[in-house]
Amino acid sequence: MLLPLSVFVAAQLTAAPAPQLNAMQQGALTCSAAMALDAARGDSDAQEAARGREFFVRTLAQIMDETGADRGVIAALVAAEARRLTAEPDVHARLKPVCRTMLDTSGIR
Repeated sequence: MLLPLSVFVAAQLTAAPAPQLNAMQQGALTCSAAMALDAARGDSDAQEAARGREFFVRTLAQIMDETGADRGVIAALVAAEARRLTAEPDVHARLKPVCRTMLDTSGIR
């Protein structure tokens, strides 16, 4: 019984903490999650979905580079944000114009 508990405690101690995101990083992460949800729901055409995927990849890679967080930590953050947006469809809807502007100014064509 002691071994499984010690393994659990060791895993908790070595788990990477979530980075503190600045406002730009948090906004980009939120829009990445929103674009992924839109693409999964079929709410965007093929070109917009492709641009959204590229934005998602570039943005999350940039956040990893800037914060030193690993892929698993960033994946958990974006998954949590997607769950929040799914639970709050009015917030998701209000974000669409903001996220479209962020996508348009990103230079991704």
